[in-house]
Amino acid sequence: MHFLIFESFWIHFKYIANKILRMNIQLEKLFRNYNLEAKDRYEIRQIFEMLPDYKKARFLESFDELVTRLQTLRAELIQEQEILLGDSLKNIETRVQQIEKKRLHYTTKNNIQALKTML
Repeated sequence: MHFLIFESFWIHFKYIANKILRMNIQLEKLFRNYNLEAKDRYEIRQIFEMLPDYKKARFLESFDELVTRLQTLRAELIQEQEILLGDSLKNIETRVQQIEKKRLHYTTKNNIQALKTML
């Protein structure tokens, strides 16, 4: 009786282990097919490992959508960074011009004062 329970458990364990192995192999193949960066692979693996099996299966089925969305978000992020960087550079240039203008005004004012005292 105990042997049958153990054997049943062992068969179930092997089935689950095989299923997990197949899903992990499929995930690695998808990584290679989509040429994902190491950072993305690591983060996806971390999320994937936490999912229950039925969600892992859905995750693998919708991997194409995930990668497309990831690439879209990355492109939008790069565009936002470029916009913010451009705005920051404009702000820095404006501030530098203001400082130079104030310094020039101060220098000119001091030079005028010096000339007045000389006359």
